[in-house]
Amino acid sequence: MDEIVPVDQDNRASAENDIEKPIVPDATAQAGVRKIEAITLSWSKVSLATLLCLIWMLFLVNGFRGVIMGSLLPYVTSEWQLHSLLNVVGIVSSSMTAAIYIPMARVLDVWGRAEGFLLMLCFSVVGLAIAAGSGNLPTFCAAQVFYSIGNSGVTYVICVLAADVTNLKNRGLAFAFTSSPYMITLSPDRKQPKASCLMLIGGGGSERSR
Repeated sequence: MDEIVPVDQDNRASAENDIEKPIVPDATAQAGVRKIEAITLSWSKVSLATLLCLIWMLFLVNGFRGVIMGSLLPYVTSEWQLHSLLNVVGIVSSSMTAAIYIPMARVLDVWGRAEGFLLMLCFSVVGLAIAAGSGNLPTFCAAQVFYSIGNSGVTYVICVLAADVTNLKNRGLAFAFTSSPYMITLSPDRKQPKASCLMLIGGGGSERSR
């Protein structure tokens, strides 16, 4: 006679509850998190693949931007005859940029991904406008600060989006794909998105991607 194995009633009830539980955004989460959870739950695989391809194209354009800007920067600023101070521009802009990630993470959770992307895009546009009208190095340095903050913020938002739409198993592959344009452009800024994206490989993500 076969031995009868008792069934764990608690585990069976828990499994039935998990099956019957609808997949909906977490009502206790912040507004920005609820928005992205609702979006990723309603998107199809084609939409998610399209998003990753658009991220790839954005990184490609950003890589070309870094190459062109790095090559033309000494020529553009040669009129001021202050080449010895060009490194100051990079140091100041990098220092200000390093402080944007923590506040930006909070903005993305409270406001939303789209709102954070738009805010950082405005910083980039303002920086480009100031740089176009700058007549001295201090003004150009201020323009670089605005642009660096905006560009780094946009990159961070994109990395967060990539984490939202992928699960932990495929997240590293997704970041490798979206960062691959920097092998084409050989941009000097290729380490910047890599660093901000690597912070998200082990965490983040929407309810669908967990």
